[in-house]
Amino acid sequence: MDSKAVAKDLLQAAKANGAEVPNSRGLARSVKSAELDVWVGSDDHILRRLSGAVVFRGSGRLELDVRLSGVNKPQAIEAPAHIRAGAPSGAFGTFAEGLVGGVSGGSVSLKALTSPNPGRAARAVHKHKKVVILFRNPRGLDDRAMAPVLRSVDQRTQALVLSDDVAAVERYGKLVEDLGVSQTPSIVIIDRSGKARLIEGYVDSDTLTQAVADAR
Repeated sequence: MDSKAVAKDLLQAAKANGAEVPNSRGLARSVKSAELDVWVGSDDHILRRLSGAVVFRGSGRLELDVRLSGVNKPQAIEAPAHIRAGAPSGAFGTFAEGLVGGVSGGSVSLKALTSPNPGRAARAVHKHKKVVILFRNPRGLDDRAMAPVLRSVDQRTQALVLSDDVAAVERYGKLVEDLGVSQTPSIVIIDRSGKARLIEGYVDSDTLTQAVADAR
């Protein structure tokens, strides 16, 4: 791979996601080598594995290895021990954000890709608990206004209350896939039987609390 071209593309992807990035010339000069391998199904064209390594001049090295198995099937995944969640800080964090944005076409942030909430929701549904999920755009005014509403619902009900970037909606799989979440804010209420209901737009705490109470 052309290391300078890789650095330039990743910086552009990071900027498109609103990230503050270092000088592109400086980062390009600091990249010693870059390799990327992608495995894609010949029939379904679904990404199965992506492996990459970027070596910086000096001691820096960034490695990425993403493997997908049981695609579109229910998953039971345990977090590995002794792993720090989230992206690294500094230039490496920016680089990781840019890489994720570039691979996904800029539609999925690293935060959405690493959110633990889909797993938490699936476990709660398996235990027949009610779940409330707010899918939001962090920049939306109505989305921000929903934050105190969710805190109130969390305090007034026994449901598991979660909030996630709308870019993470596909990671919830069958829990929400039939609802067609397409705008923000969108609230998904899942009852004890696993049946989901969608409420679109801003809703006050009393109305949302009543909706959760009405869910069986």
